[in-house]
Amino acid sequence: MEEKDTPKEYENLTSEDISQQLENITNKETERKNKLHVRTFARDVAEQMKTNSASVVKIALAEQNRQKEYETIVKDNKKQQIIFIIATFIFVVGGSALLAFSLNNKEATVPIPEIATQAPKANSIVFSEQQEIVDVTNFSRAEMIQAILSRIGFIKETGITNIITILKNETSPRTMYGPEFISMIAVNLPETTIPLIENNFMIGVDGDNDFSIFVIFSFKNFDAFVDGFREWEPFLVQDMNRLFAINTSGQGIEVFSKPFQSEILFNKESRVLRDQNQGFVVGYTFLDRNNVVISTNIETIQEVINRYSIQGIQ
Repeated sequence: MEEKDTPKEYENLTSEDISQQLENITNKETERKNKLHVRTFARDVAEQMKTNSASVVKIALAEQNRQKEYETIVKDNKKQQIIFIIATFIFVVGGSALLAFSLNNKEATVPIPEIATQAPKANSIVFSEQQEIVDVTNFSRAEMIQAILSRIGFIKETGITNIITILKNETSPRTMYGPEFISMIAVNLPETTIPLIENNFMIGVDGDNDFSIFVIFSFKNFDAFVDGFREWEPFLVQDMNRLFAINTSGQGIEVFSKPFQSEILFNKESRVLRDQNQGFVVGYTFLDRNNVVISTNIETIQEVINRYSIQGIQ
């Protein structure tokens, strides 16, 4: 084979020159590759920055939305707390008011409607711990007495109970007047005495003394009233026996015919009927010159006098 001719530019090159040229070529290739690598890295960084910027924006938007949702939840919670507080306050106040009302009215007496200003008040003449209402509208004498006696089973074993009799009419109920009551009970009382009786009167039951019944009448004109009651004395037991349950057992006819006698009971003028053994049968005592109490129990009369005196002092 023929050997190719060496180019003229390389004829005068030594081996050192050739090595230097090869080294320069190698260095240039390396530099070129490095520049390419730098450009690629910079591009990657730029692209990464763009990606990161997009991620930061997304994160910021997400955080903003989360913040809005949190604020909404906080507002809703505050509203619920306010509603709960208001509801709790209403419940507590309402419950307290209901409890106070129940306690205050536990022993409250029933108010009695009045038909007119002339109608007597439901207040008892002497202090009473409780009251019982009895409707006696269109009742006969016997029916009224039975209605009153039927209420004794509902009476407390202590203290005094005021039995209030009422009459109903076309407009509203009213309390029975004293003249109406005594004219039905005391059928033998002189007619001239009835107008002396005031409207306000009291039927009471003494729970501390065998549930004995008493009646208090207010009246005017003391002398005329005393005369009328003395005329009635021979018939008092007969008229009041059913209501007062007067003990006539073993007394025969004598208790109905024996006269009343004047006595001083607890420093009060009284007219008393006693049996053959001087036991107390029935009596009436003047609390003052305008009020009289009738009862079959002397201890009940004493209790009425004590309560009436205390009210007078107050």
